[in-house]
Amino acid sequence: MSDWAAANDRALIVELLVPASAADLAALSGAVASYDVTLRPEHTVRVIEYLQDHGVTPAWWEVEGLDRHDDAVAIAAAAKRGGRLADCIVVGRYASHDHLDHWLQVAAPVPGFTGFAIGRSIWWDPLHAHLHHRSTAGAARRRIANRYLNFVRYFVDAREGTLPVRYEPETL
Repeated sequence: MSDWAAANDRALIVELLVPASAADLAALSGAVASYDVTLRPEHTVRVIEYLQDHGVTPAWWEVEGLDRHDDAVAIAAAAKRGGRLADCIVVGRYASHDHLDHWLQVAAPVPGFTGFAIGRSIWWDPLHAHLHHRSTAGAARRRIANRYLNFVRYFVDAREGTLPVRYEPETL
């Protein structure tokens, strides 16, 4: 796919989801939230490197949200390993608004993170309301547009360092 994309002047995007294995969860007493903070970032770096070593060369890696700055730096560095030009995009995972804000705040200032792919968190509730006749199509479109633009503004403010407060997720 990487070869085809390059030969056809197409940008390849790889959405890299790295779920916990049974062994990961057993080591953490089943705590998925602990996995996301402690093991997933390192696993993500290893998977990126493995895929690169086997010829996968995307323009963008879509990676799950990160809780720590150092993890975002490590993943962005892995994406650019060996002079590669790939950047990273934060994937939303239908997380809460607070978690999305935090993940954007962590990633946006890191060189190599260029955006986000937040879908369901933006459109699910407005679409659900419209489909169940609790809003008009126009109202749903406006809510979706406003949610998207709010995340864009937040990402830009986080990149520029102009956010007024810093969200900290609950400690594990």
